[in-house]
Amino acid sequence: MLERPITAERITDEAMYAQLTASGMPPRLADAVLGMSTGLRADFTPEQPRTPITTTPTTLMSWAYETLTLALT
Repeated sequence: MLERPITAERITDEAMYAQLTASGMPPRLADAVLGMSTGLRADFTPEQPRTPITTTPTTLMSWAYETLTLALT
């Protein structure tokens, strides 16, 4: 679809913080975002489990097409 490969790459928490602040995110917000992402790596249990009622019907492919296509072209 994008005619180029897209890969996921794991980076260190320090590298993520540096990228967030380098892109203009205030340090306190970068700390909050980093805290949420590191919390998801650990034994995260959502307060409200996913169910057909709480989950949107959007597929990853449709979200990527609608959200990323314009941004990456």
